[in-house]
Amino acid sequence: CGSVAQSFNYSFLGDWAGHFDVPIPNLFPYIFSYFPNSKVILTVRNSTEWVKKRGDRWRFRRAPAPFAMEMTGTSYMDAVNVSSKRSKVSMGTMYNENKHTTEILYLAYNAMVKAIVPEKQLLIVDVFKEPNAQIEKRVRNFLADIL
Repeated sequence: CGSVAQSFNYSFLGDWAGHFDVPIPNLFPYIFSYFPNSKVILTVRNSTEWVKKRGDRWRFRRAPAPFAMEMTGTSYMDAVNVSSKRSKVSMGTMYNENKHTTEILYLAYNAMVKAIVPEKQLLIVDVFKEPNAQIEKRVRNFLADIL
């Protein structure tokens, strides 16, 4: 899984000030190793609620791909090729019967980000528990040197 993702040239991402959502979580360790001085905002929430809401909205749940692909034995290129064909198996997908596994993968992803990113470069935000005004203030303070 990691060989293609590790060797990919992520330099084009440097043209923008920020990135979020797919594919950033799926490739986070590789992207962060390419931009090790980046600031990271990690949004967290209760893992059980996350899995349930993802399942309520989408037929398949997406789990952070570095873990999901290793667990399912899916190679990076196989995942990309299958995803492009809109198959039932796509990069980082965990099926409905694997709710507990998906929760664990979500928690493992958050733990990985916390372990990789230096504390001064990481802001952790719970968008479901913190008031918007508080989040906005924390994000502004966190990004003050680059805004």
